[in-house]
Amino acid sequence: MKEEIQRQLDAYIDQIPDKMKQLKVLYAENGGDAEDLDLSPESLVPLWRWFISTVKTVQLSNREFRKKKKQCPEYTWEYLDDWEIERESLSIAMDIGIYFGKVIIAKYPKMKWGIFELPKHAGDVIEPVLVHPKGGQCCPSRILRMLTTKAAEKNSSPEELYEALHENTKRFRAFTGDQE
Repeated sequence: MKEEIQRQLDAYIDQIPDKMKQLKVLYAENGGDAEDLDLSPESLVPLWRWFISTVKTVQLSNREFRKKKKQCPEYTWEYLDDWEIERESLSIAMDIGIYFGKVIIAKYPKMKWGIFELPKHAGDVIEPVLVHPKGGQCCPSRILRMLTTKAAEKNSSPEELYEALHENTKRFRAFTGDQE
């Protein structure tokens, strides 16, 4: 099991350079300046401004929505949306999550990609996360899924990803003792 998890992590890490090239090309083709994406914390603002203006949703059919409801406890039904984020938008969001992780690593070089394995009930068990040798961790893809939902609801500001970085880095510093 550990060998398979390590293979998955290695495959994830190996794809990062290509994912970053694709993100820069897509950003530039849609009005951004690829030079903006310099891994600085400030680069998150124009990147997120661009993304929130492009995120798309798909309306669920009545049948799809009923299926979605069946997968959830009844007390949550009032919170379910009858739409979902388009696959291409989710894919771009996950690439932005990788970029977000690279920004964190640029700021905190002790952070490395890993897979959080314990406790087994944690949501990051099989998902790449950033881990610190002293034990702190952060899941960029989870952060991006949350922020992408806000963007799809038209409830996100251009500074939101930048602010998420600062909230998470405050947590890293408190846990690890690392300084800015």
